[in-house]
Amino acid sequence: MFKIDDRNYANDVDTSAIFKTFISHIVPDLQSKRETLNAKMLEYYNIYRTVFDVRYYNGSIEVYDPQLRKNVEFYVSRLKKALFPTDDVFVIEPVTPDAEEFAAPIQEHMKWQIEKKIKLQTKISRFLRQLVMFGWSPVKCVWDRKTQKAVGLTRIEKVVKTRVRDEITGKMRLVPTGEVRHELIEEEKELVTHNEPTFDPVDVFNFYVYPPTANSIDEVFGVFEVFHLPLAEVQQKGQELSETGSPLYANTENATSDDGNDVWSWTGDARLSVDGHQQPFENKEMEYVTLVEYWGLLNFGTAEKPEWEQGVVTMTAKGTMLQIRKNPFYDKQIPYLCARMTDLQNEFYADGLIAPLASMQYYINDTLAQTFDSLSYSLNPIVKYDPGRVVNVNSIAFAPCAMWALTDPSAAVFETPADLSQSG
Repeated sequence: MFKIDDRNYANDVDTSAIFKTFISHIVPDLQSKRETLNAKMLEYYNIYRTVFDVRYYNGSIEVYDPQLRKNVEFYVSRLKKALFPTDDVFVIEPVTPDAEEFAAPIQEHMKWQIEKKIKLQTKISRFLRQLVMFGWSPVKCVWDRKTQKAVGLTRIEKVVKTRVRDEITGKMRLVPTGEVRHELIEEEKELVTHNEPTFDPVDVFNFYVYPPTANSIDEVFGVFEVFHLPLAEVQQKGQELSETGSPLYANTENATSDDGNDVWSWTGDARLSVDGHQQPFENKEMEYVTLVEYWGLLNFGTAEKPEWEQGVVTMTAKGTMLQIRKNPFYDKQIPYLCARMTDLQNEFYADGLIAPLASMQYYINDTLAQTFDSLSYSLNPIVKYDPGRVVNVNSIAFAPCAMWALTDPSAAVFETPADLSQSG
């Protein structure tokens, strides 16, 4: 039988210090290489959100023609239709004629799992939108199994017996009457609420590969994901145990809510306050914790005798170690997949649809703004007047039946700028 070692080494002070130092050495390299990319991706994100952040013409009127946004949605729709051309995107066929009666129920069950549990068709839009916008889109795929204890009623059958005296011994004994009585008793049961694979798209601003020169996610040394969980949920995981009795999270009593001042705060700055976005830790009603999770190679040995194995490290942004484990999956693979629009040698991060057309979007916006400014100027003529021949300057106003107080009709004349809107 295959046995998985899922011990949590986070309780070991020396082991936690070693892996904390290991990750702290990688963070500066991640930050230096990703800040430029994050700035570019934020620029593409703003184009999709029709936010004015880059312009070469500053006039009176702001007009945003969302051409690239329409193109992104067009490709997302096309890709989604190609992936899901019909409602039945798969067919279950029996291996033998004897199993034919089970094919239809199994297919309906899998369809229910995909639609209601995995919610693939709902999440695929976010996954594809990131892929088209930025050129790459990661997704986390694990097996999710959750149980919940519940107290329910169980119906049992009891045979009705009656007491009769034995004719030989004279003692009383119980004899079945042939009747059956039904009773309801309370019983605690463990119900399986989730037992299916996951398909969870990961925000590209919170996902980092090391090194970025890897050709694919299978070649990376490790990956980082930054995410937020309520403090209460983190503490709850400290009370839950794995299959071998090891706590899912350790040191949860040392976990504290975030204040945004830590070595990972730069990851949140990528989209902070864009269109009103805020980090969860700004909500004082519910305390949130920023978690950093690393999946990749870890040295579970010593410097003299290294034992590099696939593992996982989960820590708070402030450095509290919650989880240090060897990879708990049978295949010992990183539980992430990543789709990319273009593959370049020694370059993991790809470009999407917006990157080569961003300057064209800015050109369209500037041209439209200039065009509408020209139209606005041609519709609002300029009045030139001689102050010495105007009796009341305040009388010069555009209004029906207006009367201008002038000593000479030529004291005030109109001048209309040329209408250049047809050139735009």
